[in-house]
Amino acid sequence: MSKAAKPPPTIYRTVAIENGRYGVEVTPPGAGTTTVHGFMTQADADAWVNSQRKSAPDRTERAKSVLDQGTRDD
Repeated sequence: MSKAAKPPPTIYRTVAIENGRYGVEVTPPGAGTTTVHGFMTQADADAWVNSQRKSAPDRTERAKSVLDQGTRDD
Protein backbone atom coordinates (compact mmCIF):
# COMPACT_ATOMS: atom_id res chain seq x y z
CA MET A 1 0.00 0.00 0.00
CA SER A 2 1.51 3.34 -1.03
CA LYS A 3 1.26 6.55 0.93
CA ALA A 4 -0.81 9.38 -0.46
CA ALA A 5 1.29 12.27 -1.69
CA LYS A 6 1.43 15.27 0.62
CA PRO A 7 -0.14 18.39 -0.85
CA PRO A 8 2.22 21.27 -1.47
CA PRO A 9 2.50 23.68 1.47
CA THR A 10 0.61 26.91 1.78
CA ILE A 11 2.80 29.83 0.72
CA TYR A 12 3.00 32.89 2.98
CA ARG A 13 4.70 36.10 1.84
CA THR A 14 5.03 39.29 3.90
CA VAL A 15 4.40 42.42 1.81
CA ALA A 16 4.50 46.16 2.45
CA ILE A 17 1.11 47.80 1.88
CA GLU A 18 -0.25 51.35 2.11
CA ASN A 19 0.35 53.67 5.07
CA GLY A 20 3.56 51.93 6.13
CA ARG A 21 1.70 48.81 7.22
CA TYR A 22 2.26 45.20 6.26
CA GLY A 23 0.17 42.34 5.02
CA VAL A 24 0.66 38.67 4.35
CA GLU A 25 -0.18 37.08 1.02
CA VAL A 26 -1.57 33.60 1.66
CA THR A 27 -1.66 31.10 -1.20
CA PRO A 28 -2.95 27.63 -0.36
CA PRO A 29 -2.46 24.87 -2.92
CA GLY A 30 -5.12 24.95 -5.59
CA ALA A 31 -6.56 28.29 -4.49
CA GLY A 32 -6.02 31.94 -5.27
CA THR A 33 -3.93 34.34 -3.25
CA THR A 34 -5.49 36.61 -0.66
CA THR A 35 -3.85 39.25 1.51
CA VAL A 36 -4.35 39.40 5.27
CA HIS A 37 -4.08 43.09 6.25
CA GLY A 38 -3.56 45.03 9.44
CA PHE A 39 -0.03 44.40 10.66
CA MET A 40 1.77 47.47 12.00
CA THR A 41 5.28 46.10 11.44
CA GLN A 42 6.98 43.47 9.34
CA ALA A 43 7.87 41.66 12.58
CA ASP A 44 4.13 41.47 13.46
CA ALA A 45 3.35 40.00 10.04
CA ASP A 46 6.23 37.52 10.28
CA ALA A 47 5.12 36.47 13.78
CA TRP A 48 1.60 35.80 12.47
CA VAL A 49 3.01 33.66 9.65
CA ASN A 50 5.10 31.68 12.13
CA SER A 51 2.08 31.14 14.39
CA GLN A 52 0.05 29.87 11.42
CA ARG A 53 2.76 27.43 10.46
CA LYS A 54 3.15 26.11 14.03
CA SER A 55 -0.48 25.93 15.10
CA ALA A 56 -2.06 24.33 12.07
CA PRO A 57 -1.51 20.59 11.76
CA ASP A 58 -2.94 20.86 8.26
CA ARG A 59 -1.78 24.17 6.86
CA THR A 60 -3.92 23.79 3.77
CA GLU A 61 -7.11 23.69 5.85
CA ARG A 62 -5.88 26.56 8.04
CA ALA A 63 -5.15 28.72 5.02
CA LYS A 64 -8.58 27.96 3.58
CA SER A 65 -10.15 29.13 6.85
CA VAL A 66 -8.23 32.41 6.54
CA LEU A 67 -9.56 32.81 3.01
CA ASP A 68 -13.10 32.11 4.23
CA GLN A 69 -12.78 34.84 6.89
CA GLY A 70 -11.63 37.45 4.39
CA THR A 71 -9.11 40.10 5.30
CA ARG A 72 -7.99 40.95 8.78
CA ASP A 73 -8.10 44.53 10.02
CA ASP A 74 -6.49 45.29 13.39
